[in-house]
Amino acid sequence: MPSRANMQEMFGHYAPREADAHNPLVCPLNSEDLTGLPPALILTAEKDLLRDEAEEYALRLQAAGYEASLSTANYFLWMLHAGYRACFSFL
Repeated sequence: MPSRANMQEMFGHYAPREADAHNPLVCPLNSEDLTGLPPALILTAEKDLLRDEAEEYALRLQAAGYEASLSTANYFLWMLHAGYRACFSFL
């Protein structure tokens, strides 16, 4: 399982500038204003490292009156491992 340091390193590749870490276009959960967003389908897995954040985002969208569907797969543990391996197969 990736550590906190691993997650921070990966996010650093996704958003290399410190200012980007708080940019709502990089991380919509950081947005104070959810106006104008389209309907959202948010999929997570039981062991998803960012599941809590995804659930919080879905709840914020719903509270703001937007159509947001959240689905958590509790039986796809193998996908986490396969996806993680596929993401780092180039190393």
